[in-house]
Amino acid sequence: MWADAESVAPPTVLTSTATLPASGGSVVVTGTGFSHMRRVLMGTQDLDFAVTDDGNMTITVPTGQRSGIHYLIIETRGGQVYPPPQIIFSPVLTSINIITGTAGGGQSRILTGVGFISNSGSDAVYLYDGALASVSHVVDSNTQITITTPSHAPGQVNFSVYNTDGGGTPQAPDNFTYIA
Repeated sequence: MWADAESVAPPTVLTSTATLPASGGSVVVTGTGFSHMRRVLMGTQDLDFAVTDDGNMTITVPTGQRSGIHYLIIETRGGQVYPPPQIIFSPVLTSINIITGTAGGGQSRILTGVGFISNSGSDAVYLYDGALASVSHVVDSNTQITITTPSHAPGQVNFSVYNTDGGGTPQAPDNFTYIA
Protein backbone atom coordinates (compact mmCIF):
# COMPACT_ATOMS: atom_id res chain seq x y z
CA MET A 1 0.00 0.00 0.00
CA TRP A 2 1.26 3.48 -0.86
CA ALA A 3 2.02 5.75 2.08
CA ASP A 4 -0.15 8.55 0.64
CA ALA A 5 -3.06 6.16 0.24
CA GLU A 6 -3.25 5.28 3.95
CA SER A 7 -6.16 6.70 5.88
CA VAL A 8 -5.19 9.66 8.04
CA ALA A 9 -7.63 11.20 10.50
CA PRO A 10 -8.24 14.95 10.23
CA PRO A 11 -6.34 17.07 12.77
CA THR A 12 -7.96 18.41 15.90
CA VAL A 13 -7.03 21.56 17.80
CA LEU A 14 -7.39 21.98 21.54
CA THR A 15 -6.07 25.56 21.52
CA SER A 16 -8.78 27.56 19.78
CA THR A 17 -7.74 31.18 20.40
CA ALA A 18 -4.44 32.95 20.93
CA THR A 19 -3.76 36.64 21.46
CA LEU A 20 -0.66 38.29 20.02
CA PRO A 21 0.46 41.87 19.48
CA ALA A 22 0.10 43.04 15.88
CA SER A 23 3.87 43.21 15.83
CA GLY A 24 3.86 39.43 15.35
CA GLY A 25 5.32 36.54 17.28
CA SER A 26 4.80 32.85 17.83
CA VAL A 27 1.85 30.84 19.05
CA VAL A 28 1.90 27.25 20.29
CA VAL A 29 -1.02 25.15 19.07
CA THR A 30 -1.97 21.88 20.78
CA GLY A 31 -4.12 19.13 19.35
CA THR A 32 -3.68 15.89 17.39
CA GLY A 33 -2.66 14.88 13.89
CA PHE A 34 0.13 17.42 13.38
CA SER A 35 2.70 14.83 12.29
CA HIS A 36 1.06 14.89 8.84
CA MET A 37 1.24 18.69 8.40
CA ARG A 38 1.16 20.21 4.94
CA ARG A 39 0.74 23.94 5.60
CA VAL A 40 -0.69 26.68 7.79
CA LEU A 41 -2.43 29.68 6.24
CA MET A 42 -3.75 32.92 7.65
CA GLY A 43 -6.01 34.15 4.90
CA THR A 44 -3.92 33.51 1.78
CA GLN A 45 -0.59 33.99 3.58
CA ASP A 46 1.53 30.88 4.20
CA LEU A 47 2.94 30.85 7.73
CA ASP A 48 6.08 29.17 9.00
CA PHE A 49 5.49 26.37 11.48
CA ALA A 50 7.49 23.77 13.39
CA VAL A 51 5.93 20.50 14.54
CA THR A 52 7.29 19.37 17.90
CA ASP A 53 5.27 16.13 17.97
CA ASP A 54 1.88 14.87 16.81
CA GLY A 55 0.10 17.09 19.35
CA ASN A 56 2.17 20.30 19.39
CA MET A 57 3.38 22.85 16.88
CA THR A 58 4.62 26.42 16.92
CA ILE A 59 3.33 28.85 14.29
CA THR A 60 5.31 32.01 13.52
CA VAL A 61 3.33 35.09 12.54
CA PRO A 62 5.15 37.92 10.72
CA THR A 63 5.05 41.54 11.87
CA GLY A 64 2.70 44.22 10.63
CA GLN A 65 -0.62 42.40 11.00
CA ARG A 66 -3.92 44.20 11.05
CA SER A 67 -5.49 44.01 14.49
CA GLY A 68 -8.58 41.95 15.17
CA ILE A 69 -9.50 38.33 14.56
CA HIS A 70 -7.67 36.20 11.97
CA TYR A 71 -8.49 32.55 11.28
CA LEU A 72 -5.83 29.91 10.72
CA ILE A 73 -6.20 27.16 8.16
CA ILE A 74 -4.28 24.15 9.42
CA GLU A 75 -3.97 21.56 6.68
CA THR A 76 -2.66 18.00 7.04
CA ARG A 77 -2.90 14.90 4.89
CA GLY A 78 -6.05 14.09 6.86
CA GLY A 79 -7.77 17.36 6.02
CA GLN A 80 -8.27 20.73 7.67
CA VAL A 81 -9.11 21.67 11.23
CA TYR A 82 -12.71 22.74 11.72
CA PRO A 83 -13.67 25.05 13.30
CA PRO A 84 -10.49 26.93 12.51
CA PRO A 85 -8.46 28.28 15.40
CA GLN A 86 -8.09 32.04 15.57
CA ILE A 87 -5.45 34.55 16.49
CA ILE A 88 -6.50 37.90 17.90
CA PHE A 89 -4.00 40.66 17.22
CA SER A 90 -3.99 43.71 19.47
CA PRO A 91 -2.73 47.11 18.35
CA VAL A 92 0.66 48.13 19.72
CA LEU A 93 1.48 51.76 20.54
CA THR A 94 5.22 52.34 20.33
CA SER A 95 5.62 56.12 20.43
CA ILE A 96 4.16 59.61 20.37
CA ASN A 97 6.08 62.07 18.20
CA ILE A 98 6.03 64.85 20.84
CA ILE A 99 5.38 63.78 24.43
CA THR A 100 4.32 67.15 25.85
CA GLY A 101 1.46 69.52 25.19
CA THR A 102 -0.36 72.46 26.73
CA ALA A 103 -3.17 71.94 29.23
CA GLY A 104 -5.58 73.65 26.82
CA GLY A 105 -5.14 70.82 24.31
CA GLY A 106 -5.64 71.26 20.58
CA GLN A 107 -2.14 70.20 19.46
CA SER A 108 -1.62 67.68 16.68
CA ARG A 109 0.40 64.61 17.66
CA ILE A 110 1.30 61.42 15.80
CA LEU A 111 0.98 58.03 17.47
CA THR A 112 3.02 55.26 15.86
CA GLY A 113 2.88 51.52 16.27
CA VAL A 114 1.22 48.66 14.41
CA GLY A 115 -2.25 47.16 14.09
CA PHE A 116 -4.20 50.42 13.94
CA ILE A 117 -6.47 49.08 11.17
CA SER A 118 -8.38 45.94 12.04
CA ASN A 119 -8.93 42.86 9.94
CA SER A 120 -12.68 43.62 9.89
CA GLY A 121 -12.06 47.14 8.56
CA SER A 122 -12.83 49.07 11.75
CA ASP A 123 -10.17 51.47 12.96
CA ALA A 124 -8.38 51.57 16.27
CA VAL A 125 -9.15 54.35 18.73
CA TYR A 126 -6.96 55.85 21.39
CA LEU A 127 -7.50 56.41 25.08
CA TYR A 128 -6.00 58.86 27.50
CA ASP A 129 -6.12 58.41 31.26
CA GLY A 130 -8.17 55.26 30.60
CA ALA A 131 -11.10 57.13 29.02
CA LEU A 132 -12.16 57.16 25.39
CA ALA A 133 -10.66 60.21 23.74
CA SER A 134 -13.40 62.72 22.98
CA VAL A 135 -11.36 64.70 20.47
CA SER A 136 -10.59 64.02 16.87
CA HIS A 137 -8.24 61.39 15.58
CA VAL A 138 -7.55 59.98 12.13
CA VAL A 139 -6.17 56.53 11.48
CA ASP A 140 -3.70 57.38 8.72
CA SER A 141 -2.43 53.82 8.21
CA ASN A 142 -1.91 50.53 9.99
CA THR A 143 1.11 52.15 11.69
CA GLN A 144 0.04 55.76 12.34
CA ILE A 145 -2.77 57.74 14.02
CA THR A 146 -2.89 61.55 14.01
CA ILE A 147 -4.63 62.94 17.09
CA THR A 148 -5.63 66.32 18.45
CA THR A 149 -4.81 66.41 22.15
CA PRO A 150 -7.75 66.98 24.49
CA SER A 151 -7.58 69.60 27.23
CA HIS A 152 -6.35 68.21 30.53
CA ALA A 153 -5.01 69.45 33.85
CA PRO A 154 -1.20 69.76 33.98
CA GLY A 155 0.56 66.47 34.73
CA GLN A 156 1.32 63.11 33.24
CA VAL A 157 -1.32 60.97 31.48
CA ASN A 158 -1.18 57.65 29.71
CA PHE A 159 -2.16 57.13 26.08
CA SER A 160 -3.08 53.69 24.79
CA VAL A 161 -4.67 52.27 21.64
CA TYR A 162 -7.27 49.55 21.29
CA ASN A 163 -9.36 47.95 18.59
CA THR A 164 -13.09 48.63 18.39
CA ASP A 165 -14.15 45.34 16.76
CA GLY A 166 -13.64 43.27 19.89
CA GLY A 167 -10.31 42.01 18.63
CA GLY A 168 -8.11 44.15 20.81
CA THR A 169 -7.51 45.27 24.34
CA PRO A 170 -5.81 48.33 25.81
CA GLN A 171 -2.06 48.15 25.44
CA ALA A 172 0.74 49.39 27.64
CA PRO A 173 0.30 53.17 27.61
CA ASP A 174 2.86 55.68 26.46
CA ASN A 175 3.32 58.63 28.85
CA PHE A 176 2.36 62.16 27.82
CA THR A 177 2.86 65.29 29.93
CA TYR A 178 0.54 68.30 29.95
CA ILE A 179 2.19 71.58 30.91
CA ALA A 180 0.50 74.75 32.14
